Amino acid sequence: MLFSDKIKKVKKIKFPPWVFVILAVMSTGFFFIQNKPYFIDESPHLGLIKKMAEFNFSRDTFEIAAMFPFYHLVLGLLSRVTGSLSLSSLRFISTIFSFFSVLVFYLIAKQIESKNAVLKTFQYLFLPILFIFFFLVYTDAFSLLLILLSFYFLNKERYKTSGLFGLFSVLTRQNNIIWLAFFVLLMIMKNFKSDFNKKSMIKFLSDAAVFILIFFGFGVFVILNNGFVLSGMKEIHPLSIHFSNLFLFLLFQFVLFLPLNIANFPKIFKVSIRIFRKRPWIVFPIGVFFIFYIFAFKVDHPFNQNTIDYFLRNRILAYITGSDLTKSFFFIPIFYSILSLAVSEFNKKIYYFIYPFILINLCLFWLVEPRYYLVPFVFFLLFKKQKSLLVEGLNIIIFMILSGWIVWGAISQKFFL
Repeated sequence: MLFSDKIKKVKKIKFPPWVFVILAVMSTGFFFIQNKPYFIDESPHLGLIKKMAEFNFSRDTFEIAAMFPFYHLVLGLLSRVTGSLSLSSLRFISTIFSFFSVLVFYLIAKQIESKNAVLKTFQYLFLPILFIFFFLVYTDAFSLLLILLSFYFLNKERYKTSGLFGLFSVLTRQNNIIWLAFFVLLMIMKNFKSDFNKKSMIKFLSDAAVFILIFFGFGVFVILNNGFVLSGMKEIHPLSIHFSNLFLFLLFQFVLFLPLNIANFPKIFKVSIRIFRKRPWIVFPIGVFFIFYIFAFKVDHPFNQNTIDYFLRNRILAYITGSDLTKSFFFIPIFYSILSLAVSEFNKKIYYFIYPFILINLCLFWLVEPRYYLVPFVFFLLFKKQKSLLVEGLNIIIFMILSGWIVWGAISQKFFL
């Protein structure tokens, strides 16, 4: 009787219409991409998945990857269940994980600001630098799912579960350790916002135990490995400081969130006038930042210098850095993005602490790659307060157009992001 009652409850579950819209969109995307040839990194990912499916953990296996092969292990195990290691089959599995990432994003958006959760979910779905990777054998959408699950359970105060998904995310992409540090900061500020004493310290150490173990283990790995990427990719991804990703991220922010940035103009103008009146000397640090930008925005990674005609990011970078004149012109939208981000309202003041973690994340990569901006943009979508329906609706339209264009460029083999 008890089991039958549960069956009846399951049958009574009704999904809102927007879930079926998202399912239709993702099914369509998969339909267009499923039988296309390999896209760039899919080939080495497939090779590693095959090795994981065979339980081949030899040293040579890890020479072909920059990250821990958790994603590849999961897909390898699932491929044994499905009985297929074809590219189309693996893309289907990746698409399923991507669909769940959309649902988890919705749950978090509902936790933060329930009335705008569906609108934000469609912005996440059509985020142009993410959309195509929903359907490919890449680690990015799977990594996002794990980070979102970790953050979801963090908000539910289920810290052990949050830490477990955080561990899985680091085993998928090592740079996710940065977002776990942000999560721990949120825990610290919540635990000690009223009082700092022995009891609150013990509670925090208990709550953060899994995270602390992850940080300790990751620190040992970095020391023993002499870097945060696996041995086969150290020369391509050295542990060093670079600023080009920061500048391209700001340019992308200006374009992708153009309606929001335009809506922020009155506030930017008002605040700027007030600051210039009180502190006219502010023009000097702005000038210093401009000079720094001219010298620091450089493209010298080998992967950003070859196949310029095929990689859209490399075309953009080559055009911007082609001369100091063009670089100076693009300083305008880049600097405007900084101002717009500064005046953008978040649902909680504590969320503004994401900015230094975004800065750290962007400056740790020599290779300039828009996929490194995924987590920052996703958290920005989650944290920002909704503007007018017109602004948010226009943003979705822009996202849809750009996502469609990027998918078209990829499947027609004209360019890839």
